[in-house]
Amino acid sequence: MNETNQDFLMRRNLTDAGLPEATISEILSLLGEGRDIAVRRILARHRTSLLNTVHENQTRIDCLDYLIYDMDHNNRKPDRPAKGI
Repeated sequence: MNETNQDFLMRRNLTDAGLPEATISEILSLLGEGRDIAVRRILARHRTSLLNTVHENQTRIDCLDYLIYDMDHNNRKPDRPAKGI
């Protein structure tokens, strides 16, 4: 595979990972300079950012799961107003 195809594939992968164009350009430049450690740091920061979002959403999902579980196991139903009121 020639350099152009490698750059194209790298750019597409980084785009799919949600990195902004400016960061992608920086990464490609750093790779061209042989600065792999700097690239790994950038990728690690982005990964951590994505994982933080996942963890925040997982907490929200857990809260909903608990409410559903509690309602299912305690046969809770919405209160209905008494007839004639």
